[in-house]
Amino acid sequence: MEDAAEAVKELLASRGLPVSLEHTVIANPIGEGNVQEFQVEGAALQIAKLEFSDPALSASKAVQQHLSEILGKPYSRMTIDLFLSEAIKPMYLQQGFLHVKLGPPQVRLTGDPNQKLPSQIPVFVPVVAGDVYHWNEIRWTGNTLVSEFTLSGLVGLKRGNVADGLEIEAGWDRIREEYAHRGYLEAKLDPVPAYDGLAHTVSYSVHIQEGPQFHFGKMVLTGISPAAERKLHAAWPFAAGEIFDKAKFEELLAKLQTRQEQVFGELPVHYETVGHWLQTDAGKSTVDVLLDFK
Repeated sequence: MEDAAEAVKELLASRGLPVSLEHTVIANPIGEGNVQEFQVEGAALQIAKLEFSDPALSASKAVQQHLSEILGKPYSRMTIDLFLSEAIKPMYLQQGFLHVKLGPPQVRLTGDPNQKLPSQIPVFVPVVAGDVYHWNEIRWTGNTLVSEFTLSGLVGLKRGNVADGLEIEAGWDRIREEYAHRGYLEAKLDPVPAYDGLAHTVSYSVHIQEGPQFHFGKMVLTGISPAAERKLHAAWPFAAGEIFDKAKFEELLAKLQTRQEQVFGELPVHYETVGHWLQTDAGKSTVDVLLDFK
Protein backbone atom coordinates (compact mmCIF):
# COMPACT_ATOMS: atom_id res chain seq x y z
CA MET A 1 0.00 0.00 0.00
CA GLU A 2 2.97 2.31 0.52
CA ASP A 3 3.80 1.90 -3.18
CA ALA A 4 0.23 2.86 -4.09
CA ALA A 5 0.41 5.91 -1.84
CA GLU A 6 3.65 7.06 -3.46
CA ALA A 7 2.16 6.60 -6.92
CA VAL A 8 -0.88 8.70 -6.00
CA LYS A 9 1.36 11.39 -4.48
CA GLU A 10 3.50 11.54 -7.63
CA LEU A 11 0.39 11.79 -9.81
CA LEU A 12 -0.96 14.69 -7.76
CA ALA A 13 2.41 16.45 -7.81
CA SER A 14 2.52 16.12 -11.62
CA ARG A 15 -0.77 17.99 -11.72
CA GLY A 16 0.58 20.85 -9.63
CA LEU A 17 -0.72 19.61 -6.29
CA PRO A 18 2.20 19.01 -3.89
CA VAL A 19 0.06 17.79 -1.00
CA SER A 20 0.42 15.46 1.96
CA LEU A 21 -1.31 12.10 1.74
CA GLU A 22 -2.70 9.83 4.43
CA HIS A 23 -4.20 6.39 3.94
CA THR A 24 -6.02 3.83 6.04
CA VAL A 25 -8.10 0.67 5.65
CA ILE A 26 -11.82 1.08 6.42
CA ALA A 27 -15.05 -0.89 5.92
CA ASN A 28 -16.53 -0.52 2.44
CA PRO A 29 -19.55 1.83 2.81
CA ILE A 30 -21.30 0.52 -0.31
CA GLY A 31 -20.39 -3.17 -0.33
CA GLU A 32 -18.60 -6.00 1.39
CA GLY A 33 -15.01 -6.17 2.60
CA ASN A 34 -12.59 -3.33 3.24
CA VAL A 35 -11.25 -0.52 1.11
CA GLN A 36 -8.10 1.59 1.21
CA GLU A 37 -9.00 5.24 1.84
CA PHE A 38 -6.55 7.94 0.72
CA GLN A 39 -6.98 11.38 2.26
CA VAL A 40 -5.33 14.37 0.65
CA GLU A 41 -4.41 17.26 2.94
CA GLY A 42 -3.91 20.67 1.40
CA ALA A 43 -6.03 20.34 -1.76
CA ALA A 44 -8.94 22.76 -2.17
CA LEU A 45 -10.95 20.62 -4.59
CA GLN A 46 -14.72 20.83 -4.35
CA ILE A 47 -17.58 18.82 -5.87
CA ALA A 48 -19.06 21.12 -8.52
CA LYS A 49 -21.81 18.83 -9.80
CA LEU A 50 -22.99 15.24 -9.67
CA GLU A 51 -24.51 13.75 -12.81
CA PHE A 52 -26.05 10.30 -13.30
CA SER A 53 -26.40 8.06 -16.34
CA ASP A 54 -30.04 7.42 -15.33
CA PRO A 55 -32.05 10.44 -16.56
CA ALA A 56 -34.80 9.67 -14.02
CA LEU A 57 -32.43 10.76 -11.23
CA SER A 58 -31.71 14.08 -12.91
CA ALA A 59 -35.46 14.70 -13.23
CA SER A 60 -36.24 13.73 -9.63
CA LYS A 61 -37.00 16.63 -7.28
CA ALA A 62 -36.05 14.45 -4.31
CA VAL A 63 -32.61 13.80 -5.80
CA GLN A 64 -32.10 17.48 -6.55
CA GLN A 65 -32.90 18.29 -2.91
CA HIS A 66 -30.40 15.70 -1.71
CA LEU A 67 -27.68 17.07 -4.00
CA SER A 68 -27.49 20.19 -1.85
CA GLU A 69 -25.99 17.92 0.84
CA ILE A 70 -22.89 17.25 -1.23
CA LEU A 71 -22.39 19.99 -3.84
CA GLY A 72 -19.71 22.46 -2.84
CA LYS A 73 -18.24 20.04 -0.30
CA PRO A 74 -14.53 19.04 -0.46
CA TYR A 75 -14.05 16.36 -3.09
CA SER A 76 -13.84 12.91 -1.52
CA ARG A 77 -14.55 9.56 -3.11
CA MET A 78 -15.65 8.28 0.32
CA THR A 79 -18.08 11.18 0.73
CA ILE A 80 -19.60 10.45 -2.67
CA ASP A 81 -19.87 6.70 -1.99
CA LEU A 82 -21.63 7.38 1.32
CA PHE A 83 -23.98 9.84 -0.39
CA LEU A 84 -24.88 7.26 -3.03
CA SER A 85 -25.41 4.58 -0.38
CA GLU A 86 -27.51 6.71 1.98
CA ALA A 87 -29.41 9.08 -0.32
CA ILE A 88 -29.65 7.49 -3.77
CA LYS A 89 -29.62 3.70 -3.36
CA PRO A 90 -32.72 3.63 -1.07
CA MET A 91 -34.76 5.20 -3.89
CA TYR A 92 -34.01 2.19 -6.08
CA LEU A 93 -34.44 -0.39 -3.34
CA GLN A 94 -37.87 1.02 -2.53
CA GLN A 95 -38.94 0.34 -6.12
CA GLY A 96 -37.68 -3.26 -6.10
CA PHE A 97 -34.36 -2.69 -7.89
CA LEU A 98 -32.58 -5.00 -5.45
CA HIS A 99 -29.46 -5.41 -7.60
CA VAL A 100 -28.92 -1.75 -8.48
CA LYS A 101 -25.27 -0.83 -9.10
CA LEU A 102 -24.19 2.75 -8.48
CA GLY A 103 -20.79 3.92 -9.62
CA PRO A 104 -17.95 3.86 -9.26
CA PRO A 105 -18.06 7.67 -9.56
CA GLN A 106 -15.91 9.17 -12.29
CA VAL A 107 -14.24 12.56 -12.46
CA ARG A 108 -14.73 13.91 -15.97
CA LEU A 109 -12.41 16.80 -16.74
CA THR A 110 -12.08 18.70 -19.98
CA GLY A 111 -9.19 20.77 -21.28
CA ASP A 112 -5.42 20.27 -21.21
CA PRO A 113 -4.60 17.24 -18.99
CA ASN A 114 -1.15 18.70 -18.26
CA GLN A 115 -2.56 21.82 -16.65
CA LYS A 116 -3.28 22.23 -12.94
CA LEU A 117 -6.49 20.59 -11.77
CA PRO A 118 -9.47 22.95 -11.46
CA SER A 119 -10.79 23.63 -7.96
CA GLN A 120 -14.34 22.62 -9.00
CA ILE A 121 -14.65 18.93 -9.87
CA PRO A 122 -17.54 17.52 -11.96
CA VAL A 123 -18.47 13.94 -11.06
CA PHE A 124 -20.36 11.41 -13.19
CA VAL A 125 -22.02 8.33 -11.67
CA PRO A 126 -22.92 5.38 -13.93
CA VAL A 127 -26.10 3.61 -12.81
CA VAL A 128 -27.24 0.10 -13.70
CA ALA A 129 -30.68 -0.30 -12.16
CA GLY A 130 -31.22 -3.92 -13.16
CA ASP A 131 -34.61 -5.62 -12.90
CA VAL A 132 -37.52 -4.98 -10.57
CA TYR A 133 -37.98 -7.91 -8.18
CA HIS A 134 -41.24 -9.11 -6.67
CA TRP A 135 -41.84 -10.92 -3.41
CA ASN A 136 -42.30 -14.70 -3.57
CA GLU A 137 -42.17 -16.38 -0.16
CA ILE A 138 -40.40 -16.60 3.17
CA ARG A 139 -39.43 -19.61 5.29
CA TRP A 140 -38.69 -19.52 9.00
CA THR A 141 -36.52 -21.70 11.22
CA GLY A 142 -35.53 -21.42 14.86
CA ASN A 143 -38.69 -19.68 16.01
CA THR A 144 -40.39 -21.33 19.00
CA LEU A 145 -42.02 -18.28 20.59
CA VAL A 146 -43.53 -16.43 17.65
CA SER A 147 -45.58 -18.20 14.98
CA GLU A 148 -44.69 -18.17 11.30
CA PHE A 149 -48.02 -16.43 10.64
CA THR A 150 -47.13 -13.60 13.02
CA LEU A 151 -43.58 -13.30 11.70
CA SER A 152 -44.73 -13.12 8.09
CA GLY A 153 -47.35 -10.56 9.07
CA LEU A 154 -44.67 -8.39 10.65
CA VAL A 155 -42.70 -8.43 7.38
CA GLY A 156 -45.92 -7.38 5.66
CA LEU A 157 -45.14 -8.28 2.03
CA LYS A 158 -47.38 -10.67 0.12
CA ARG A 159 -46.58 -12.83 -2.90
CA GLY A 160 -46.51 -10.68 -6.05
CA ASN A 161 -45.81 -7.42 -4.23
CA VAL A 162 -42.89 -5.32 -5.43
CA ALA A 163 -39.98 -6.36 -3.22
CA ASP A 164 -39.46 -3.02 -1.51
CA GLY A 165 -35.95 -3.32 -0.07
CA LEU A 166 -36.61 -0.68 2.59
CA GLU A 167 -39.81 -2.39 3.71
CA ILE A 168 -37.98 -5.72 3.93
CA GLU A 169 -35.39 -4.20 6.28
CA ALA A 170 -38.15 -2.52 8.28
CA GLY A 171 -39.82 -5.93 8.61
CA TRP A 172 -36.69 -7.44 10.17
CA ASP A 173 -36.65 -4.50 12.62
CA ARG A 174 -40.30 -5.08 13.54
CA ILE A 175 -39.54 -8.71 14.30
CA ARG A 176 -36.63 -7.73 16.57
CA GLU A 177 -38.98 -5.29 18.31
CA GLU A 178 -41.57 -8.03 18.79
CA TYR A 179 -39.01 -10.25 20.48
CA ALA A 180 -37.75 -7.34 22.59
CA HIS A 181 -41.37 -6.67 23.62
CA ARG A 182 -41.39 -10.20 25.04
CA GLY A 183 -38.07 -9.73 26.87
CA TYR A 184 -35.84 -11.35 24.25
CA LEU A 185 -33.44 -8.43 23.85
CA GLU A 186 -30.71 -10.33 22.04
CA ALA A 187 -32.78 -12.16 19.42
CA LYS A 188 -30.86 -12.39 16.15
CA LEU A 189 -32.14 -12.78 12.59
CA ASP A 190 -30.15 -14.28 9.74
CA PRO A 191 -32.12 -13.51 6.54
CA VAL A 192 -30.71 -15.20 3.41
CA PRO A 193 -32.21 -14.10 0.07
CA ALA A 194 -32.64 -16.38 -2.94
CA TYR A 195 -33.13 -14.58 -6.25
CA ASP A 196 -34.90 -16.05 -9.27
CA GLY A 197 -33.36 -14.17 -12.17
CA LEU A 198 -35.87 -15.52 -14.71
CA ALA A 199 -39.04 -14.84 -12.75
CA HIS A 200 -37.52 -11.73 -11.12
CA THR A 201 -38.66 -12.80 -7.68
CA VAL A 202 -36.94 -13.02 -4.31
CA SER A 203 -37.55 -15.50 -1.50
CA TYR A 204 -36.03 -15.50 1.96
CA SER A 205 -34.94 -18.16 4.40
CA VAL A 206 -34.72 -16.63 7.86
CA HIS A 207 -33.15 -18.36 10.84
CA ILE A 208 -33.89 -16.87 14.25
CA GLN A 209 -31.74 -17.25 17.36
CA GLU A 210 -34.15 -16.21 20.07
CA GLY A 211 -31.63 -16.08 22.92
CA PRO A 212 -32.53 -15.75 26.62
CA GLN A 213 -35.55 -13.94 28.03
CA PHE A 214 -34.43 -11.01 30.17
CA HIS A 215 -35.96 -9.79 33.42
CA PHE A 216 -35.54 -6.38 35.00
CA GLY A 217 -32.64 -6.17 37.46
CA LYS A 218 -32.08 -2.63 38.72
CA MET A 219 -32.06 0.99 37.64
CA VAL A 220 -29.06 3.30 38.04
CA LEU A 221 -29.78 7.05 37.87
CA THR A 222 -27.38 9.98 37.62
CA GLY A 223 -27.92 13.71 37.18
CA ILE A 224 -31.23 14.25 39.02
CA SER A 225 -32.21 15.04 42.59
CA PRO A 226 -33.36 12.45 45.16
CA ALA A 227 -36.90 13.84 44.90
CA ALA A 228 -36.87 13.37 41.11
CA GLU A 229 -35.49 9.85 41.56
CA ARG A 230 -38.45 8.98 43.80
CA LYS A 231 -40.87 10.28 41.17
CA LEU A 232 -39.15 8.24 38.47
CA HIS A 233 -39.17 5.06 40.58
CA ALA A 234 -42.92 5.58 41.15
CA ALA A 235 -43.50 5.84 37.40
CA TRP A 236 -41.20 2.92 36.56
CA PRO A 237 -43.18 0.21 34.72
CA PHE A 238 -41.23 -2.82 36.01
CA ALA A 239 -40.87 -4.57 39.32
CA ALA A 240 -37.59 -6.38 40.04
CA GLY A 241 -37.61 -9.77 38.34
CA GLU A 242 -40.43 -8.86 35.93
CA ILE A 243 -40.06 -9.66 32.21
CA PHE A 244 -38.39 -6.63 30.59
CA ASP A 245 -40.68 -5.28 27.87
CA LYS A 246 -38.52 -2.97 25.80
CA ALA A 247 -41.58 -1.27 24.30
CA LYS A 248 -42.67 -0.14 27.79
CA PHE A 249 -39.16 1.13 28.48
CA GLU A 250 -39.11 3.13 25.23
CA GLU A 251 -42.54 4.57 26.03
CA LEU A 252 -41.25 5.86 29.37
CA LEU A 253 -38.08 7.14 27.71
CA ALA A 254 -40.20 9.15 25.26
CA LYS A 255 -42.02 10.74 28.21
CA LEU A 256 -38.71 11.66 29.85
CA GLN A 257 -37.53 13.32 26.66
CA THR A 258 -40.68 15.14 25.52
CA ARG A 259 -43.38 14.95 28.21
CA GLN A 260 -41.51 15.33 31.50
CA GLU A 261 -44.59 16.43 33.46
CA GLN A 262 -46.12 12.97 33.00
CA VAL A 263 -43.28 11.56 35.09
CA PHE A 264 -42.25 14.36 37.43
CA GLY A 265 -45.52 16.27 37.75
CA GLU A 266 -44.93 19.82 39.05
CA LEU A 267 -41.51 18.98 40.46
CA PRO A 268 -38.91 21.29 38.82
CA VAL A 269 -36.46 19.08 36.94
CA HIS A 270 -33.97 20.58 34.49
CA TYR A 271 -32.15 18.55 31.85
CA GLU A 272 -31.72 18.58 28.07
CA THR A 273 -30.91 14.97 27.25
CA VAL A 274 -31.28 11.53 28.79
CA GLY A 275 -28.45 9.11 28.10
CA HIS A 276 -29.76 5.56 28.29
CA TRP A 277 -28.10 2.15 28.28
CA LEU A 278 -29.29 -1.41 28.79
CA GLN A 279 -26.74 -3.63 30.50
CA THR A 280 -27.60 -7.29 30.00
CA ASP A 281 -26.30 -10.24 32.00
CA ALA A 282 -26.95 -13.38 29.96
CA GLY A 283 -25.84 -15.63 32.82
CA LYS A 284 -28.49 -14.24 35.15
CA SER A 285 -30.94 -13.34 32.35
CA THR A 286 -31.26 -9.86 33.83
CA VAL A 287 -31.02 -6.36 32.39
CA ASP A 288 -30.04 -3.23 34.31
CA VAL A 289 -31.10 0.20 33.09
CA LEU A 290 -28.71 3.16 33.27
CA LEU A 291 -30.14 6.67 32.84
CA ASP A 292 -27.94 9.78 32.81
CA PHE A 293 -29.73 13.16 32.89
CA LYS A 294 -27.75 16.08 31.44
